[in-house]
Amino acid sequence: AMLNLLPAELGGKDAYHTILIGTSGSGKSEFMKSLVMGAALRYPPSLLNFFFLDFKGGAAFNIFESLPHVSGIVTNLRPELAQRGLASIANAIDRRQKDFEEAQVQNIWEYNQKRPSNQMPHMLLFLDEFTRGLADFPDLRDLLQKRLVPQGRSLGMYLILANQVVNNEVDNLLTNVGWRIVL
Repeated sequence: AMLNLLPAELGGKDAYHTILIGTSGSGKSEFMKSLVMGAALRYPPSLLNFFFLDFKGGAAFNIFESLPHVSGIVTNLRPELAQRGLASIANAIDRRQKDFEEAQVQNIWEYNQKRPSNQMPHMLLFLDEFTRGLADFPDLRDLLQKRLVPQGRSLGMYLILANQVVNNEVDNLLTNVGWRIVL
């Protein structure tokens, strides 16, 4: 199982950020769809949410619109919605940090152990063609490099970064990415 959200003391493993590389037609979108369906079958929306940022203007993730786990689906075709999506992610980071501070915990596993009847859901953030997103949306770079990549795991926010090629943008993130998948 690629995704295990249980704390280590309950048999789980820490989740990691992932980079998925594959040329056009290699199956990146199908891989991500399979990951979403498998995770949605394993975890209820109260424990796991998804947020999709598609920077290739496609509709690959629209099939998940009615899935109760989905917090948002945004494409670069509507730049104003993409900006709102990035702001929403930044707000979720701020909210989680505040909640953790109030609960006096360091991570989502401690938080959820303190509140078994009102757990905070983990969140998978799918960024398809993310290097195009970095070029088109400057706010994305700061969100990734300064907040999500270094802090996301403890906050229960995990990145699935998909791209067609390995380039400088991918290289800059590799040191903080636990899983690398090449198709």
